[in-house]
Parts: sequence; structure tokens; C-alpha cells
Amino acid sequence: MFPDSLCARVLKGRYYNDSSFLTTTRKKHASHTWRAILAGREVLTQGLIRRIGNGETTLIWRDRWLPNHFSGQPLTPSEGQLVSRVGELLSENGQWDEALIRQIFFPVDAEAILRTPVRPNHEDFWAWEPEKFGMYSVKSAYRLLDTRRINESNLQAESVSENTDWNKLWKLKVPPKVKVFWWRVINEFLPTRQILHKKHIEPIANCDLCGADSESIRHVLMECSVAKSFWEYMKSTTGAKLPMLHPDSWAFDLISCKGVAKQDQAVFLIGMYALWMQRNRSKHGEPSRPIKFAVQWAVDMAFDLQQAGSAPLSVKPQGTPLWQKPEAGWLKCNTDGAFYDRQWKGASGAVLRDDNGAFIRACARWYDNCLDVLTSEALACRDGLQLARHVNASKVWLETDSQEVLRLWEVGENCRSTIGPILEEIRVLSRGFESFKFSYVTRSCNEVAHTIAKQVTGMTRLGWWSCVPACVMNLVTRECNSVPNE
Repeated sequence: MFPDSLCARVLKGRYYNDSSFLTTTRKKHASHTWRAILAGREVLTQGLIRRIGNGETTLIWRDRWLPNHFSGQPLTPSEGQLVSRVGELLSENGQWDEALIRQIFFPVDAEAILRTPVRPNHEDFWAWEPEKFGMYSVKSAYRLLDTRRINESNLQAESVSENTDWNKLWKLKVPPKVKVFWWRVINEFLPTRQILHKKHIEPIANCDLCGADSESIRHVLMECSVAKSFWEYMKSTTGAKLPMLHPDSWAFDLISCKGVAKQDQAVFLIGMYALWMQRNRSKHGEPSRPIKFAVQWAVDMAFDLQQAGSAPLSVKPQGTPLWQKPEAGWLKCNTDGAFYDRQWKGASGAVLRDDNGAFIRACARWYDNCLDVLTSEALACRDGLQLARHVNASKVWLETDSQEVLRLWEVGENCRSTIGPILEEIRVLSRGFESFKFSYVTRSCNEVAHTIAKQVTGMTRLGWWSCVPACVMNLVTRECNSVPNE
């Protein structure tokens, strides 16, 4: 990651001066240090990915360069193709040549290419895909290898791993029924429609609640519209945010407390049990409890169990934060992104308000090709600054409810994330204002932008409002009236 360092330059001059590190072979009299480095190269090849700038140094058919796409390479056969470098797929303005791409590649490859951000004024570079920051870490490399080991292990090995994780359940401060529930989760003994469909019991695997194509256990507990509402309310009332979990090992990670704050673990485990019970009530025709009651039950249960163990639970309900007015002479731009993961599409929403909380402008934009939720959040920030520039704002306070976007922004211009090109656009736009600041805001203070982002679709691709739209009238009024005098 630091090719200009003295160590890297010495090794390159000694061992691969006329080739690259990933293609060089071991020389006969290589040192033990260099042999150890080469031994770890296989791990790098599994996680390294090219970030596209001008595309001149990335090979289409050999390099990994497509994020979130199978092995990172096109599935389209390379035989007989006249293009070899990614730069040949870019048009004169530095963006993807959509017509050419759709002519050459399978549809699934074409969509993956078109949703990949590019930075045409920069050279291509390597990044470490398992980390959002794009920088290699031993921890993420270990997780990459461990995940591959789990995926490639046979059923017997999985059974041993499951028994190990089941033993860990006995030590958790959760009710016995929740422990049994998680044993069923690990062994996929819950009758979701996806599992029943695999066993030829259900004719289709879709979710009755939100209409998704497949009702898996993960979908019920994390991805369904009911689950998303549950976790959003959980975050707004307790501050406990469900982390991004690996799609294959998420259940084991929760039980083993990997990537999860220890004080939040019981809340998440009990909360998912509450979601499953909520789903069953709906399935059996019983009246469902409101989301807030289900959340409160999970929090109270975790808190009571923690209190019984004489250790205070950190996730106690907090007061609802309020939207803050900017200082005199400033405009505040709240932004939010929407991502539709099964369609790889997204939308952005942005709203401008002045130092009195008065509505100035709002806009929303639909994106046919969107890589992930992080990309949609970054696009929303960029579109918000473009809106601010359109109204000739001089002092702008940009707010987002994505902590990940803000953390990547703070990395600076050396960011190797997939959203690096979008962050660069935001940086360029921010320099055009007299004063600029960028901060995080909770979802409860960002409801206007969240609602605005939902107003566009594939049919209505652009929304533009110079007066308060009816869909957010009550939200704007409530937020302005709730702002304390400063």
C-alpha cells in the first residue's frame, strides 16, 4: 500500500525490477524475508481489487476490478474480444461508454461495470476490498481466510463449528427460549419460506410482508421492511446500531460477539427473537404488536437480565435528539440515500434550510446503477452540494446519517474506498463555498431528506421542489417548531 517507501523500493529493485509484485517468481537465492512475503501473496490476490481511474493499467479479463461481483472479474468469455484494458470502455468524457459495454458483456457484467465509480483524472490503483477504507489489515485478511474456510468446509466440519458456537450460547445473558431460538438459527431449523421452498413444501420462497424474492432467516431478522423499521427505531431510542454483518457468518459473529459491542449483544440477540415472534403472529393471522412495543420489550428484557448480573447496561433509552438550525448566514443541507439491493438501484434526497429552519430547496435523483447503500449515501451528499451551489450558497453545513461516509471523508484524498471518486467530487464542490462543514446526524433528525429520497422511482427519475412538498410538510413544521432558541 506504500510503494514509495524505502523498504518497498529496495525490495522491488532486488527482486522484481522488471515485473510486478503479483506476477514475479521466487528467485533462487531469495532471502527468508522475501520468501515469507511471497508465501502471503496468495492471501493478497484474494482480497486485492483495482480501483478504476483512467483505466489504462487495469486488464479487463485478468485483474479483479468489479466490486461486489462474483470473483471480481467479468463472466463474459474473453475469447474474440477486441478490448483488453478498462480504459477502452470509457467514453471521451471519462465516464462509462454504456452502449459499448452492453454490446460486449453479458447483462450481469454490464450492470456491474456501470455501477462501478470511476476517477478519470487519476491513475488506477490497488485497494484491499474487505476493508471499506481500502487499506490492508491483518484482521480483515484473517476474516477473509476464515470465511473461505467456513464456506469450503463440509457438513461435518460445519457441525463441529456449530456445536462450538452452541456452547457459547450457554454463557450469554439471554432467556433460555432465546438460546433455543439461536440454536435453530444456526442449524437453519426455522420454517422460513426459503427453507420450506428448498424442501419442496412451499411452492414459492417470497416474503409475504415485503414482497422480497426470498424469505431467508437473515431476511426476516435484518433485511425485511419490518426488520429495518425495528432496527431504525432501536437505534433512535437506545443508540444501539446493528452493525454490517457478513452475509455468510452473521449468526456466528453475533453469538461470538465479533464486530458487535459487548454491551449491545444481548439487545440484538433478544431483538431478533422478538422479530421472529412478530413474523409468526402475522403468519398465523394474529394482530401484530407495534414496532415500538417490540423494541421496548427486547430492551427491557436485556436490561433486566443485565441488572440481574449486577452490571449496568449501556443502552438505556435516551431522549430524542432535535434537528439543529445552522448559524446565522449558513444554509444546512440534509441528505439521505436509498438503496434497493435486489435491483442494484438507488436514489438520493437532499433538502436545504436556512438559519431560521425555513425551507429553501429540495431535490431527489434516481440512479439505475448503484453499487451499495454506501454509494447511495455518498451520491446524496454530492447531489446536496450541487443543490447548494445552484442556489449560490456561500456557507454550507452538510449533514448525513451515514457514519461510514463521514469516516471515509475524514481519511482525506488517499481514500481507497469504492466511493473515493464520489468523495473527490464532494471535496471539489466544498472548495467552492466560503465556509463548509460536514457532520453526522441521527436518522430521527434526518427524516425530511429520508422522505424526499423516496419520492423518485425508475419512472419519475428527478424531483425538484422550490416550496415545501406535501410529503414532508408535517415533518418540516415539526422540526422547525421543535428547534430550541439559541
